[in-house]
Amino acid sequence: MEFNEFCEKVKRHVEEHYGASKTVTMKNVMKNNGFTLTGLVVSGDESNISPTVYLNGFYEAYEDGETMTSVVQKVIEVADTGQLSLSINIESFTDFEKAKGNIVYKLIGNRSNTELLSKIPHVSMLDMEIVFFFLIEGTVEGNASVLITNEHMKRWGTDTETLMGLAKSNTPRLMPSCVHRMEDLIRQMFIENVREKYEADHVIPGIEDGEDPEHAMNRLADEVLGAVTDSDRCIPMLVVSNSLKYFGAACMLYENVLSELAKRIGGGFYLLPSSVHEFIAVDERYVNAPEELAEMVKEVNATQVRPDEVLTDSVYHFDRKNNKLTLAVSKKTACANM
Repeated sequence: MEFNEFCEKVKRHVEEHYGASKTVTMKNVMKNNGFTLTGLVVSGDESNISPTVYLNGFYEAYEDGETMTSVVQKVIEVADTGQLSLSINIESFTDFEKAKGNIVYKLIGNRSNTELLSKIPHVSMLDMEIVFFFLIEGTVEGNASVLITNEHMKRWGTDTETLMGLAKSNTPRLMPSCVHRMEDLIRQMFIENVREKYEADHVIPGIEDGEDPEHAMNRLADEVLGAVTDSDRCIPMLVVSNSLKYFGAACMLYENVLSELAKRIGGGFYLLPSSVHEFIAVDERYVNAPEELAEMVKEVNATQVRPDEVLTDSVYHFDRKNNKLTLAVSKKTACANM
């Protein structure tokens, strides 16, 4: 079944489910890096904001063997959950005075977003663009934000400079930065995976007779991490995001985040954007050729990161002495503290 036919069929089933109580419409939404997603908008009188349920992922599941009945049920569940979690006072968005406190920023690449950038306010930052969105507090799934367009800005009677000033103040407040050691994140992921397997199969590979399951999970994690971190080839890395893990790469714009990282590292460092949601800081003393880092970032983006979550293929360098962020290769400069 072709994608368009799939979407129409899902739409008909969802309409049948809701009957006259809700209106179901289809729309295409331009996302990061030129990707367009197709979604169903489910609206009803009881909610003042309508969730969009994107169908692209559901189509992949259907192609992999999931039944149409199962797909439709999951779409309805997502729509119903969205109606509850995203219900807000619409005046908090349409009234600029009420919207001001929730205007924040994120980073996207500029080369792959030409069409999108023509429709939204933005500020250049090296080979990236700072763009703005309205954050719906308390939720980060689905439509937890509204991208601010030129039309919104016109309606509000404001400008890009004003949006930038608001976002500069709001973003660190609503989405404070978080720094973690890479090995701590790997340890956490390992334990979560083992715990998930234990809850499903009641099996922990390597557990000793009579050993407490939680103790076993932590012991195994320590053994795995010890083997990795004891290696001479292990390079210490810090992962930086925000408390919501949502467009956290923008933390590089926060006042003093980069300078505080430099203090913790003990000198300058390279920034590797692993997605729009986080970046990795690597001590410059461990790097001989930034070009090799750039090749690694490019390969990871092409094979491991969702296309609409790729930030850039570039690597950046922070000079602690001059408090400057540059492209690691071209050395085009920009102030670290925007």
